[in-house]
Amino acid sequence: MDPKHLPQALRRMVLAAILCGAGAVHARESVVDVLEIPGAGPVLLALPHSPDPVPVVVVVPDPAGADQRARAYTERLNAQGIATIEIRPGADAAFSAEVLAQRFGRLLRALIADRRFDARRVAVLGFGRGARIALSGAAGLPVAALYPGCAPLRAPGTGRALVLEAGSAPGSQGDCAAFRAALGGRLTHHRYATATYAWDFADAARLAASPWQPAPDAEGRVLVRPDLRVTEDAIGRVVHFMTEVLDTQPAEPGRE
Repeated sequence: MDPKHLPQALRRMVLAAILCGAGAVHARESVVDVLEIPGAGPVLLALPHSPDPVPVVVVVPDPAGADQRARAYTERLNAQGIATIEIRPGADAAFSAEVLAQRFGRLLRALIADRRFDARRVAVLGFGRGARIALSGAAGLPVAALYPGCAPLRAPGTGRALVLEAGSAPGSQGDCAAFRAALGGRLTHHRYATATYAWDFADAARLAASPWQPAPDAEGRVLVRPDLRVTEDAIGRVVHFMTEVLDTQPAEPGRE
């Protein structure tokens, strides 16, 4: 049965199962551990088995904290031989955008000295406000930014960028246009016309309590409606982008 014909509550449950259910492959292909990086706090590391230094993607979540939405992306990246390091909430009293930005910068610096990783092949994947932090603080690195919103979104300090945008993104669309114009040829951009912010949100319990979550680029809250088809397409686009910019075996792009 096509997932779009399922009742909304059941679709959310199916999405959560798909996003969280690939752990067996993850465990076979990578060493997974929670580490404490001095100055950067706790991170979730997934390190593919390799005798050589591996490329790495730093995952920057929404400040709301870990809700499993990154897992499906990191599974696919690990399968391509790309390590992932996801910033975790830890014991921070407030996992705010400011705290997240500080930890992101410190983690990037720490990676350079770690011989398990190829410091020439580092990229960033961000979600919501985490995507905005990644775009503004990536220091020339390639960035995949999922639903960062528009206002105020300025030209980032990044190399190449992939921006996947929700059709119902809040904020001024004029700001999005200015952002795209500023990046020019460095930007690969796709807009999912029917998708909401956080189309890959995987915390079914939180959504059941409230489908309205904090907006990525403004005060207030926006509707979240998980979408299986968009999520799968976004995963394909992110993995294709990362394998290209990190010079690894190409994956199939999404076909949304």
